[in-house]
Amino acid sequence: MKRWGWLFLTLTPLLLQGAPYQDSRDQLSAIRNDLRNLEVEFQQMKERLSNQDNTLETIQSDVKATAKNQTLEGKLDDLLNEVRTIKTHANKLADEIEINRKKSQELEANFATLQRAINSVMEALGIESSGKVYTVKPGDSLGGIAQKNRTTIHALKKLNRLKSDKIFAGQKLKLP
Repeated sequence: MKRWGWLFLTLTPLLLQGAPYQDSRDQLSAIRNDLRNLEVEFQQMKERLSNQDNTLETIQSDVKATAKNQTLEGKLDDLLNEVRTIKTHANKLADEIEINRKKSQELEANFATLQRAINSVMEALGIESSGKVYTVKPGDSLGGIAQKNRTTIHALKKLNRLKSDKIFAGQKLKLP
């Protein structure tokens, strides 16, 4: 009983506030967005690198054909330096993507652990949670969502910590 009492005193404020749970979810979402952005940037860099390689091959053949022409050699050197810079940036970007993937996996694992702990505490305390989540669609309102799910606007706002009635498409709302 001592163990449950300590667990109750420790986790009850967290359950009431929901802060770590929401912060982890927000961090995970931010990292996922950063990861998507980095992957897009990485693909763009790969395309630029491929284009630069093609241009480099063309310039190299021009240089071979006109070995005495110094301007083509200068352009080739500039292009080679640019390709090296792009390759360096692409490698750094790949490293960042890998770091963010690892962070994302770590946060997902922490989130799952936290969810299991919360569920255990709620079960031990006899608190039931529907666990239902509603994704807001264009044209939805809190009143409409509350009516469809047989609850009140006040209950939705309190559970989701909303300070106003404003919601947006794609937003996830917990249902009581």
